[in-house]
Amino acid sequence: MTERRIDQARPAGVDDIAALGSLMVAFYAEAEFSLTRAAAERTFAALPGAPALGVVWLVESGGQAAGFVVLTVSFSMEYGGLRGFVDDFGAQRLSSGWLCRHQAPASQGRVEPTGALRRGW
Repeated sequence: MTERRIDQARPAGVDDIAALGSLMVAFYAEAEFSLTRAAAERTFAALPGAPALGVVWLVESGGQAAGFVVLTVSFSMEYGGLRGFVDDFGAQRLSSGWLCRHQAPASQGRVEPTGALRRGW
């Protein structure tokens, strides 16, 4: 079996919503959590046009959607400003199933205010 590698993690756009919805439904099914594709797509659709709420990255392998990372933003009274946290993260295994979270490129970088992933942190 040829091992596949992660090519990139890039900010997701409106054109990626269907693929993201499919990935989320499959990932949740692994945990025996029922989620409709329509519900998954609706939640992903909220972020591409509203960067103040957060950003979604699409993880690609072999030119195909292989996972996602969702960073959401909220106001923190403790810190007196905005903070972000990884709200959801799902990635397929490169051969079958799901990747370990530490294998995705997002763990190798930091988030810039533009929503870009900066590597080499």
